[in-house]
Amino acid sequence: MGSGKSRLSKSLASKLGFLHFDTDDLIEIDFGKNISDIFKTEGEEKFRKRESFILKELRDTLNAVVATGGGLPCFENNMEWMNDNGLTVYLEATPRFLFQRLKSSSAKRPLLEGFTEDELLEYITTHLEVRKKFYEQASLKVNAVSLSSSKLAKLISDRIQSN
Repeated sequence: MGSGKSRLSKSLASKLGFLHFDTDDLIEIDFGKNISDIFKTEGEEKFRKRESFILKELRDTLNAVVATGGGLPCFENNMEWMNDNGLTVYLEATPRFLFQRLKSSSAKRPLLEGFTEDELLEYITTHLEVRKKFYEQASLKVNAVSLSSSKLAKLISDRIQSN
C-alpha cells in the first residue's frame, strides 16, 4: 500500500501496449461499492475471497498488467498463483517512505482510518514486516524509493522483454 502500484501499472501497460487491470477497481465494480464501504459492510474475509476470485478470473487474459491491492499476495495462496501465471514485481519501499505517501490519504484507505501519525507509522512498519515474506517471493524486486515511475516501468519492461 502506497508503493505506487496503481500509477506504475498504468505506465507499464501503456509502455508495453498491454491491457491494464486494477483488482481494486474490479472489486468495486463487482460489489457496486468503494473498497472502504466493502470492508465496512462485507468484512475483510469476504473482500479477500472475492479479490482472489477476481484475480483468477484474469488467468486467460494475455498481455496484461495487473495491479493488486497490497494484501492480495498474502491470502488464498495468491502469491504462488501469480508466480505460476505471470511475472510478479515487488516494489520495495521503506516504512518511512510509505508513511510519507500514505499519511495524507489514510482516510480513504479502510485499513488506515483513524490512526494518529505515530500509530500509522507503527502500523505500516508492522504490516510490512508481516507481508514481506509474501512480497519477497516475487519474480522481480525493485526499489520503488529511488526510481521514478517511468524508470521503474522501463526496468520492468526490459525484464519482461528479455524473458
